[in-house]
Amino acid sequence: MPPDNLKMEAMFSHLRCHQRRISGRKSTTALRYFGQYQVLFVAESEKHLLEQIQEVPIAEYKTQRLRLAMAEAPRQRKHRLHHDPISAIQVSAQ
Repeated sequence: MPPDNLKMEAMFSHLRCHQRRISGRKSTTALRYFGQYQVLFVAESEKHLLEQIQEVPIAEYKTQRLRLAMAEAPRQRKHRLHHDPISAIQVSAQ
């Protein structure tokens, strides 16, 4: 273990700054949900990022995507209930 985590803090600070710049919002809550995936892909260019993504086997990608969908389901349900309670209740009753 390194004696401090300054490099890790700097990386997340850079991600938060980038999120603010592209979204135009002060809030960086999107990083709470997807920041770990952005950290996995650290690339110098789009070409390098594409190469990294293409190295992932399809079966592993599908497995991890299913796990992510299952983990995101409660958050999505809560979001739907907050923004459109009538349709969210109708969907959950079916």
